[in-house]
Amino acid sequence: MGGMTGRIEYTRSPGTTLKAFKQGVPPALTKLGRLWHRGTLPKHFTARGAREYGYHRRTLKYSKAKRKKLGHNRPLVYTGRLMRALTGAYVITTTRRGMRLKMKPPHYLWKYPKTQHITPIIKADEVVAVSQTEIDKMAKWVHRELTRRMNHARKRETRVIR
Repeated sequence: MGGMTGRIEYTRSPGTTLKAFKQGVPPALTKLGRLWHRGTLPKHFTARGAREYGYHRRTLKYSKAKRKKLGHNRPLVYTGRLMRALTGAYVITTTRRGMRLKMKPPHYLWKYPKTQHITPIIKADEVVAVSQTEIDKMAKWVHRELTRRMNHARKRETRVIR
């Protein structure tokens, strides 16, 4: 009985695809973090963002005083310190399992205000709020980015079977 030898050529083996996926996740998430920081975060400091993310309503007294003193009623902006701190420097760390975007907010972001609201206004929650529409957009974007990266890693492989 003689041995048989065969040759199989294929594109994108399961091993190559998995490797491309694992290598593509961290850069895709890093890019997503940058996009969120530049595009989505600034929207949190607008009236449109306050409606979209469901911010707690401020009291009429506070709104009038803010408009009189500052000439605007932009949410999360009083002195501008919070907005400058969050839209400034940031650090992104990624792994295959996820991404973390770190910013240096002012200390008062974490303080619970003295309020007459039944539930206190927690600015930290308002700053990181994400709408369902944005979640869907980010998921589609990551899917497209990973697909692009995996298609780019296309290799022809040859296996010899004996």
